[in-house]
Amino acid sequence: MENKKYLEQFERIKRWHKELEKGYLGSKKNYLDDDIYYEDLLYTFFQNCFHLKDWLLSSKITTKQDINFFIESHEDMKICRDLCNSSKHLVLKNPSIDKNIKVEAKEIRLSMDLNTNESQISNTYIIRADGNIHHAFDVATKCLSLWKSFLENLKFHNKEKPREVFYDIVILLCASILNKNKHFDELSSDSSYLGGPIRMRAAVDIKSRVGKFIVVGGGIKKDNDQEKWRKVNDMRRYLINQGVNSNKIIRIVSEPDTHGNFRAIFTCLKKQNFKFLKRKKLGVLTNFYHLPRALRFAKDIFEKDEKENKIDGISFIPICAESVAKKIIPTYLKYDLEFLVRVSNEIRGLRDWEKDKYRDQNKPFKKWRGECYKDDKEFLKQ
Repeated sequence: MENKKYLEQFERIKRWHKELEKGYLGSKKNYLDDDIYYEDLLYTFFQNCFHLKDWLLSSKITTKQDINFFIESHEDMKICRDLCNSSKHLVLKNPSIDKNIKVEAKEIRLSMDLNTNESQISNTYIIRADGNIHHAFDVATKCLSLWKSFLENLKFHNKEKPREVFYDIVILLCASILNKNKHFDELSSDSSYLGGPIRMRAAVDIKSRVGKFIVVGGGIKKDNDQEKWRKVNDMRRYLINQGVNSNKIIRIVSEPDTHGNFRAIFTCLKKQNFKFLKRKKLGVLTNFYHLPRALRFAKDIFEKDEKENKIDGISFIPICAESVAKKIIPTYLKYDLEFLVRVSNEIRGLRDWEKDKYRDQNKPFKKWRGECYKDDKEFLKQ
């Protein structure tokens, strides 16, 4: 049975917000009995608001990684975190925005109801953070709204009836990186069509029929850890934002091509003696023009050492992104010349593979490179 104790804390946050609202809009309560009473209310709200995360973690209905991503994705929640921690500790050592963040009064208004002769007091407080000014009540209201959306999303996924899983594992091949507009690039540096947005949308649309996703992308040659994992982290971030549970995603970094992608997967799975793949339905999700080359590489790489490694008849099921994506128009109609470049590259790649002269085609296994993200390794054992 689901632990819903976290709802007690959420209701408490809502009650504190009502108190803030009274002071902001005007209340008969004499807030001037103590000239910093409303400030105390603000700090109390932000402390309770931020610590809802601890209630959620203790209820075990979400992960620390997902909550941290949620907070980092919203400026208002980062302000909430800094106000919470700064009010508990004299010195804020690891601020999200500003170690000197503070709340201060901008305006306190006293008004009189001429009909009842009763006075009302309203308060406007601001938050100063990183050189910017934020209206405190607006930030509090936004934080409450953000938590409400987060909880509704959790409720939806927890109530969603489980469907039949058609694919135990789906390999999702690299979809480039998220650009400044938070979209996956359509074109590569050499003006070749990539098709990443369709691929990622397709993964979202079949998420209820997938046990685990293996997201794989180039980057292993990067010295900087952030750059090294950027592609697969961007893919993971997109999937989570679209409702895929974080514990369904396994990140593997590889050399920057399809050949390298499958070699990296092979390398990581071999360390587990391929137990992860036994008696599993294994899909490969990519664009229709990429599927022939991807499947050929996968088949040859995994079957080449089948006898030596005792892999029991692994077969790959092709999943065409354009066939399963529901709400996206293929953009290769827009980038017709770039799409022709891509198709030409696909044909050339298969031709070179047949002639045994594809780049690094005969590289010894000991030189194959692949690495599974440390937090995801446990999923390979399941």
